[in-house]
Amino acid sequence: MTPDRRLGLVLIINVVMVLGLVFVGLAANSLGVLASGADYLGDALGTGLSLIALRMSRHPHGHPRATSFAALVNGTLLLLLFVTLAVSVEAVYRLSTGAPSIDSLPVVLVSIVAAAAMIACALIRGDVAWRPQYAVGDARHRR
Repeated sequence: MTPDRRLGLVLIINVVMVLGLVFVGLAANSLGVLASGADYLGDALGTGLSLIALRMSRHPHGHPRATSFAALVNGTLLLLLFVTLAVSVEAVYRLSTGAPSIDSLPVVLVSIVAAAAMIACALIRGDVAWRPQYAVGDARHRR
């Protein structure tokens, strides 16, 4: 699978997770799930930006350092993401007025799905490889 297709697949997974987390967060009154949705939104923006930069760097009239510029912009996006402020304001509001009851089953289920999505994205991108790990005393490592 080409790097473009990998990034495209990771982008699709992230966008689906944003929609799912926002829906469950609103339905369950969970600020934590909404914050996780915002995190996935940042991941989706960064992945989309990386995909555009990768394609620009390969284009005959593109810029060979487009991926470096994309990394700089992505870092800035993470620092300036307005959602962090919104979550902080809502958290302070909930602390001062009392938090609404949270429906825990959807929160647990969406957390499991989110963990699986993170692992899937890491495997798709090639950040993680499944290699057998041997114990220190394993006979194959003895001389």
